Amino acid sequence: MAFNSTTSGPRRIRRVLVDDESASINYFGRWDLVRNEFAGAGNQGPPFESSLHVLRPGLGNLSFEYEGSSLEVFGSVIKRERDQPFDADWECFVDGENIGKNTDLPDRRRQNRVKLCEWRSDTAGRHTFTLQATSRRDEFALDYIRYIPASGLPDGPVKIQIPDNDPSLNYDSGWTSRDAGHSTPVVGATVSFTFTGTLLEWYGFLPRDFAESSSAAQLTIDGGTPIEFSARALEASDRDNVFNQMFFKSPPLSAGQHSIIATRLGRGDAPLTLSYLVVENGVAFDAEPGAGTGNNAPPSGAAALPPSGPSGGTIAGAVIGTLLGLALVIILGVLIRRWHRKRTLPMIQPLPGFIKPHGPTAPLEIDLVNSRRSDEWYPPPRSGASPNHRRSARPRWNPEFRETVTSLSLNPPPVQHAVPSTSNPSVSGRDFDTDSIRTLDPPPGGSSNMYKTNSPRRPPMSDLDPHSAGYPYAAMAPELDTYQRLVIATKEQEAKKSSSRPRESYM
Repeated sequence: MAFNSTTSGPRRIRRVLVDDESASINYFGRWDLVRNEFAGAGNQGPPFESSLHVLRPGLGNLSFEYEGSSLEVFGSVIKRERDQPFDADWECFVDGENIGKNTDLPDRRRQNRVKLCEWRSDTAGRHTFTLQATSRRDEFALDYIRYIPASGLPDGPVKIQIPDNDPSLNYDSGWTSRDAGHSTPVVGATVSFTFTGTLLEWYGFLPRDFAESSSAAQLTIDGGTPIEFSARALEASDRDNVFNQMFFKSPPLSAGQHSIIATRLGRGDAPLTLSYLVVENGVAFDAEPGAGTGNNAPPSGAAALPPSGPSGGTIAGAVIGTLLGLALVIILGVLIRRWHRKRTLPMIQPLPGFIKPHGPTAPLEIDLVNSRRSDEWYPPPRSGASPNHRRSARPRWNPEFRETVTSLSLNPPPVQHAVPSTSNPSVSGRDFDTDSIRTLDPPPGGSSNMYKTNSPRRPPMSDLDPHSAGYPYAAMAPELDTYQRLVIATKEQEAKKSSSRPRESYM
């Protein structure tokens, strides 16, 4: 994009012209299309493409979406009464924000190409322009919209306005720069231009300080036959300069690049002037600096787009990208830390001689009912005691409420049992080793029938044969560390105390 560079300082820029008849403008309300009715209204020339959209009395609005930056809206002021103010009203918005309106309207009763509102922005993007209008005695009329395009152009026919000081225009020394454009009174003065498009229109101005007779000029397209046109002079009734006058319109051209050469012929004293060119389906961006070779000094007061720094979209993208990158680094750090912790955690290795079991472990009989209290008489009531007297001492465990848990192993890892030895015969009707059940001694004075089993008392773990039912705890003490041996010894002491402590029976 080369909007802001030129061979001789700041210059105007190319813009897209959107006529009121464009399908990209959406109208809501009582809008009427008017053609060729106000061609002579004021000194700004006829409406663009000779058409207007007029809002009949009442409310109406319109919307227009575009890809670009700065935008201008033009219309016509048509007063019903000469001495009354223009009473139609309107408000302009870009992306929902009120951008104000032009209140400095001409004093004329009728004037075309009046700037209604303007929005300046250095940031190109997708925008939506909306306008709300009210027509009363005087009616609101829209002519065209002009904006600075972004990198792409909308689909369909597009008209590009190319200013008189575009670098692609090559003026010879006979041309001078004026407020309204370039002009030459010199016979034989030429200007050349290379462009891409399918049609070209030449717009000039009529200065009041020149003679009263029109002159002639000619234009050659792609080296073909010259086409003659008139460089008109002001009418005797005109008191002001007249602008936006179409001097030449080419026939339809093939898509692609073309070149023109315009020459002033004379036969009158009116100068040949150029304010801008309009190219249909043209290129929205200027040629590279240095393409022009003539006098490209800008007219006085020519608008130039100031250089812009990073756009808001670029800054927002940088901030969002930085935050996402920081979040990614944090997540990656957490994952690496978890992976490192898993690798450094100690692993529990199986005990020496461990064999993974292929079947269920031996059932263990455990009394888990530690919340059930005996509610029986204990000890037996003495003679004369109250029948409601119950023992208030500490609660006793009732051996009648025992639960056998057959799926819980208290000493993981699971044990692979060896084949039962002859010294530990199986109890008839059962398929587990009776050596796994300890013989409990009855309490003093209690019945011993419920505590007896059919197997002898388990020998100490250190005396077990490696292939007996006590494996793998037999003969492994030398290989266990101090902590493991301590755990085993503690369990043996607790087992001995449990077997030697007399149990209390309930009467």
